[in-house]
Amino acid sequence: MSIIKDWGNAYTHRTPESDALMTKIRKGGLSSEEEEALQQQILDITDTRRICVVISNEDNIACIRHIFRVEDDAEQRLDELKKEYYQDYAQLQTDKFIFFTGYHRAEAFCKRYKEQNI
Repeated sequence: MSIIKDWGNAYTHRTPESDALMTKIRKGGLSSEEEEALQQQILDITDTRRICVVISNEDNIACIRHIFRVEDDAEQRLDELKKEYYQDYAQLQTDKFIFFTGYHRAEAFCKRYKEQNI
């Protein structure tokens, strides 16, 4: 069974709270900052996908190799995940597998990682 999954939907765990926040956005009248803050809250509630980011620093060149969705227990099954991952990709000595709940959190990490390594 594959540990790597298809992307799925960011809004799979909708709740009355997230629906109320969505309604607030739809009504309008919010500043772009307020709307963005509400959208973050919605994603914090609804996007419970487990995301893996593979970074590497081969030859002192920092890079984000891949971002993909994984099974919820992938961190505990890291050896199995690496075996599956390295069937398709070359193994680099400096590879690190970092896990997040929600794509938006993985994306924020990648943005910070790029800014620190430019």
